[in-house]
Amino acid sequence: MTDPNPCYCDTASCSACCGLHNIRYTHAEKKIWLESNTREFSKIDLKNRSMVLKFRETGEKALREKMIRPDVYICPFLGITDPKNLKTGCLLHESGSPHSQIKMVSHPQSFSFYGESICKSYNCLAKQDFSQPRINVIRFTRGDSLTYAKITANHNLQKVLYRLRILYPEFFENIFAVIVETLALNEIPVTSFEMPLTLDFFSDEELWYVLGMLFTEKGYYFDAFQIMEEGALLGKQTRKKMGI
Repeated sequence: MTDPNPCYCDTASCSACCGLHNIRYTHAEKKIWLESNTREFSKIDLKNRSMVLKFRETGEKALREKMIRPDVYICPFLGITDPKNLKTGCLLHESGSPHSQIKMVSHPQSFSFYGESICKSYNCLAKQDFSQPRINVIRFTRGDSLTYAKITANHNLQKVLYRLRILYPEFFENIFAVIVETLALNEIPVTSFEMPLTLDFFSDEELWYVLGMLFTEKGYYFDAFQIMEEGALLGKQTRKKMGI
């Protein structure tokens, strides 16, 4: 049974479309920043519009210096919305924000850059095609939202996973475990806005090179996707590690 909301499920959350993985931070640094940003947000008076806008302005300025892709916005209202499971989310969301005053504000997400209507209605390509592999993401990432997001929002990686499942059904669970392990150790700027790849142009052998590119920053920062030496090498190493 699929989870009805891959963006924010029982044990993990995504936040990729909010720019979480477009921040040039390590895994540990992201957690520290999320926790700090949440604490600072909890101190402001939400009934004071100027304070909220100042928080946004200050956050945007600081995050601008940490952008990996300059064309993808990072929302300063990102934070920890579930301390127990360390789930990330919108600090302005009326039903998820940990701020004690959130229920006192009418349409709090209107303070965000995109506005309430866009934030609530956006469906990324990965969410639109939500299917079996993402169930495994929840199980394999064991509540690690930062790793979960790198996969569940990654619609091109999902395409690679679908094809690998068809090519190597008996190896698929091991393949997926290795991919999760690899992405837990590597930071990639997946945002869910990446242009969709057409895998028909790649042979079965080249599919591993595509996978290798998706383990690198260069696999996301592009105008036209291309396989580079780094990605091909990573793909070959990954295939060897899987025993295929």
